[in-house]
Amino acid sequence: MLGTLREEPRPGGSTLDGASCVYVGAEPLVVSIGVISTAVFEAEKSDPDITYIDQFADQAYIVRPNSFDTNFLARRGEHAVMIKLTAAANITEDVRLHIVEQLGEEALGRLAKL
Repeated sequence: MLGTLREEPRPGGSTLDGASCVYVGAEPLVVSIGVISTAVFEAEKSDPDITYIDQFADQAYIVRPNSFDTNFLARRGEHAVMIKLTAAANITEDVRLHIVEQLGEEALGRLAKL
């Protein structure tokens, strides 16, 4: 989904109360994928720049703190994930949304198998 990676994935990133990994793509993309608690998922809904994604998971939304970052949070049952995507300005909003939704679907699917 990110194309060729510049380096191996590594622990790190920001997911508030959970564990996360960082992926750096050859394109100007950096993604942090993390598992968060459902309490944090609910708390983050207070951001004023929230956009709900109706057709994804039990509930999902996007927060865009600036023009380079997209924060995607999704919950399915008792599992929740936060995906933070930082991309260059030439990466369109549609492409950003596609990337975070695909990564969110994959992450939630893997968590459901645990």
